[in-house]
Amino acid sequence: MIQHHTIDIGDLELHYAEAAGSGPPLLLLHGITGSAETYDLLIPELTDMAHVYALDFRGHGLSDRAPDGAAYYVPDYSGDVQRFLRAVVTEPVLLAGHSLGGLVGSWTAAHAPNLVRGLFLEDPPLYTALMPFFRETMFYAFFGELRSALQQHVASG
Repeated sequence: MIQHHTIDIGDLELHYAEAAGSGPPLLLLHGITGSAETYDLLIPELTDMAHVYALDFRGHGLSDRAPDGAAYYVPDYSGDVQRFLRAVVTEPVLLAGHSLGGLVGSWTAAHAPNLVRGLFLEDPPLYTALMPFFRETMFYAFFGELRSALQQHVASG
């Protein structure tokens, strides 16, 4: 049975769904226009192997909107996830993230590895998080040259 809760993480309240199950804790992270409700049909199927949580990100579903001056960036979402994990789950979790949830899951695993025991990513747009940095590397110019060479190769038959 899915139960719905809210938790105050300091500057906002987050909504989450929870279904007790056998196995390790599993946190489901939704995509950019989704919410925990996205997983309503899946959660009961997962309780045979995990204690399942599904979180509404700030500004999504039933969670509060970002407070004045706060933002909707991956590090902000990840900070919320980290506070949620410390307050509610209290042990390392399996993270499963779709799209935006995949970015947030990746960021969380990289910046708070003690909170994560495993990571499952479904279609994360990782390139969006790296693009400003990627343009400053030698690889950006290399791939630009490679693209030009490929276009010339195709044009020459």
